[in-house]
Amino acid sequence: MSAVAVPAVNQSGVPTNYFRIHDTLLDRPTGAIAYPHWTGKVDFALQYEQVPKALHGPTVGELQQAKYAVTCRVSDEASLQTAEELLFLSLEHLRETAAGT
Repeated sequence: MSAVAVPAVNQSGVPTNYFRIHDTLLDRPTGAIAYPHWTGKVDFALQYEQVPKALHGPTVGELQQAKYAVTCRVSDEASLQTAEELLFLSLEHLRETAAGT
């Protein structure tokens, strides 16, 4: 889906325990669409209402954050597939927003 992961750094330039996932299809820089943590937690640039009911389950939760309000705990094949679907939704949302639709 044309995305790339890069290490995240804090404001001091020190690497954190997260990676940032960015879209590479758009021709301008964009914010990260997801933040995977080395423990298997991934936060997505989605609102919980944007997540289809079929993806709701014990591994998907809502965070009290303005932009990264959906989290997923990846621990097995099923939760990995859920995280992939959430990543695709984040990419689609970013691209629709960038296109002005």
